[in-house]
Amino acid sequence: MKREYKILKALLDFLLVLFLFLPSVILIIFFAFIISLELKELPFYSQYRRLTLHSNQFRVYKIKTIKNRNTFYVINIENDNFLLKRSEGADITPFAGWLRKTGLDELPQILNIVLGQMSFVGPRPLIHQDLAVLSNKFPDLHIIRTKLKSKPGITGLWQIKGNRGKGISELIKYDSVYEETKSFLSDIKILLHTAALIITAGNSDAILDCKAESGLQLKVTTPKLFMDITRVSSDKPFHTSENYLSGN
Repeated sequence: MKREYKILKALLDFLLVLFLFLPSVILIIFFAFIISLELKELPFYSQYRRLTLHSNQFRVYKIKTIKNRNTFYVINIENDNFLLKRSEGADITPFAGWLRKTGLDELPQILNIVLGQMSFVGPRPLIHQDLAVLSNKFPDLHIIRTKLKSKPGITGLWQIKGNRGKGISELIKYDSVYEETKSFLSDIKILLHTAALIITAGNSDAILDCKAESGLQLKVTTPKLFMDITRVSSDKPFHTSENYLSGN
């Protein structure tokens, strides 16, 4: 089953790249042109990311949506909400905000798929700083994270179902569930759900304005039509991953 899944997944990535590469390049050029006019800066930036602290590092490409990228700081490193970042003076235009809400700012990562570094569906890769905090402050969660064997993905279970306001444990929970239950059918469902979030601009955002309320919960907006695609509950205990797909 694992061998068949790997073959089907590789075939799916190949066919999607074949079908989406040219339209993606056209959209990237169009988006980059608008962003360069709005921000008056180069429209692209990159980050080094990896799945775990000791896994292979690779450069992830994105469309720039924020003018002042040096104004971010972690909300609270002592709890597991450090994926949420506050910003002082960050300039996010309406178009850039729309890109972030649709997730289309990550469209250049199709190049990472072509290079074999990523897949369309998989666990979320993280920057080194976040993985270092995870290892130092939350070693139990870091150990769970090291068990991931899948190729990192542009989208995944956490991206479509997770609540950023619940912290890194939420991400690790969903990525671990994906690792344990992954199948060709679940990948197809995640891709369909992702398409719905793009159309409805229902993505959540890790960047918080400094004036935002501290109790704000950032959860993806799930279109009702796709509510049954993945039945993972975010309120269930972390230690029994088999329960997440039951919906009970």
